[in-house]
Amino acid sequence: MSEYQQGPYGQQGPYGQQGPYGQQGTYGQQGPYGQQGAYGQQGAYGGQGAYGYGQAPGYAAPGPQGYPYGAPQAGGPPMAMLGSQGARLGARLLDIVFQLVAMIVMFVVVGLLQAALPRDAAWLPPLLIGIPALIAVLLYEPFTNWKYGGTFGKQICGLRVAQLETGAPLTFGRSLGRWAIVFPMGFVPLLGLLNVLWCCWDEPYRQCLHDKVAGTVVVRRRAQ
Repeated sequence: MSEYQQGPYGQQGPYGQQGPYGQQGTYGQQGPYGQQGAYGQQGAYGGQGAYGYGQAPGYAAPGPQGYPYGAPQAGGPPMAMLGSQGARLGARLLDIVFQLVAMIVMFVVVGLLQAALPRDAAWLPPLLIGIPALIAVLLYEPFTNWKYGGTFGKQICGLRVAQLETGAPLTFGRSLGRWAIVFPMGFVPLLGLLNVLWCCWDEPYRQCLHDKVAGTVVVRRRAQ
């Protein structure tokens, strides 16, 4: 009998690979992190799911213990999946610029409309345009983090926000709660700046203070 033929019993081999009798081994099942591991298993954190990047995990260079993005950390993603500090700070600066531009445009439009309308109708532009636009600016971050996995700044910088424990996208409620932590911090002297910079020295997940409270982490959208 050839070593590549189906054996007489079809029993499972020790590691799930195609053995001398063609049998399926016990290690072919999904592993706890899902990356292409030492025995080729697929699970929740690799490939298409959760912390994966939508590609076959075997395409990435193998890391320690056979994991393509490095060894998983307890309760979160591998180090190689984490967004860099520079990318996070760059994304925050872009978002600040986007929001400032939106606010300036809103004030200019409202001012022009008020100047063009009769005095007794000057209250209409702030009511019909200003208030909805202000609400849209305030909901910019929680909405985009929920709907697209990240703000426009994060998308440009190749980042997304995920639940720390699973790597799944944020629900709208969790995204809104995360923003409800960020927003008031900005009104406390130095706390807002400290919050944003916290990811520069935080270990092991490079979280900002609001990430720690909300149980979130910022990871790369694609493998590098």
